[in-house]
Amino acid sequence: MTFLKYCIRMIFGKWIAKSTLKNQLGGEMEKGKFIRGVAFDLEGTVVNLEPIHHQSHILSAQDVGLRLTLDDCFERLPHFIGGPDEKVAEEIAHEVGATNPDVASRILESKRAHYERLFRDFSFTTRPGFFEIFGWLRAHNLGVAIGTATPFSRIRPILDRSGLSMLFTKKEIITEIDVKHNKPAPDIFLETAKRMGVNPDQQLVFEDSPRGVMAGIAAGSLVVGMPIYKKASVLQALLEAGVSRIFMEWNEIEIAALIINLSSEPQRTQ
Repeated sequence: MTFLKYCIRMIFGKWIAKSTLKNQLGGEMEKGKFIRGVAFDLEGTVVNLEPIHHQSHILSAQDVGLRLTLDDCFERLPHFIGGPDEKVAEEIAHEVGATNPDVASRILESKRAHYERLFRDFSFTTRPGFFEIFGWLRAHNLGVAIGTATPFSRIRPILDRSGLSMLFTKKEIITEIDVKHNKPAPDIFLETAKRMGVNPDQQLVFEDSPRGVMAGIAAGSLVVGMPIYKKASVLQALLEAGVSRIFMEWNEIEIAALIINLSSEPQRTQ
């Protein structure tokens, strides 16, 4: 579904059935831990920018004489999914046997230069089914927020070019500059819960990386995994980080049923 169609359906009230969330879900909503807000990671989870991130890492490795395939990166670079870039650069430096920290710094600069070039021409779209999920949440008066480790300078073009800037208010967008500690610390998802006016255990987090999952769980929230790659190692890493469910696309999710089921589950701990 395009963003324009989403807007039209929201305006004319044809988005969902007219029943309220309370009527649809009955007594479940009276439970204290019932999910009342949903926080989304941005990159990967909602807008798939992983191809240009990963291509940039591979090109930066080539710049120091290391040729890596995508599968090599999954196996040999522990922070390849979810970053941060600094750690990936250090891991590439380690792969080439470099002990001088300047090498990792040059790799990081190279990665960022490649990313800048690829970013300019990238087509920004939300993953299939996201607008439908978002529309359901808004229509049923659940809180929504973005909680991202993406640098603030990157947020606006991603939101504008994907159409997300029309969906979220400024208050609903939490980035690294809004908190003291970035993921995997809980700060970002503690702040998303605060902005939505819900307790952390009433918040559901959607994440694509183990670091993000750990951040959500550390905040006291349930977390659903939304990986880009359907690889055993990727899925296992999310499970080990503590996700309650894993979906490969938004259009696989029956959101009302998911909220009911998760609301009755105990909170996971790290």
